Amino acid sequence: MNKDECLTPEEALRAATYDAAWQCYAEKWAGSLPKGHFADFIILEEDPLSMSHDKISMNMRNITVEETWLGGNIVYQNSKK
Repeated sequence: MNKDECLTPEEALRAATYDAAWQCYAEKWAGSLPKGHFADFIILEEDPLSMSHDKISMNMRNITVEETWLGGNIVYQNSKK
C-alpha cells in the first residue's frame, strides 16, 4: 500500500482496542485501561509504536508476546524469558 493510505501505528492500536470495543458496545468496560475496566492486556517484546513504518508493516505480527493478562491475572508468560 501507499504510505499515505496506511494507518499510523497509533490509529491501528486504537482500531484494535478502543474502537473494537466501541463496535461491540463494550467501550464502558473494555478497550482501554482506566479504573473499573477489565484488565486484559499483553506485554510485548518490542514497542510497535516506536517501530519505523517499513519495519512495522513487515514485522508487527512477529513481535513476541511476553505476557498475557486477563481480568488482572497473568494467564501466559513466555517461557523463553
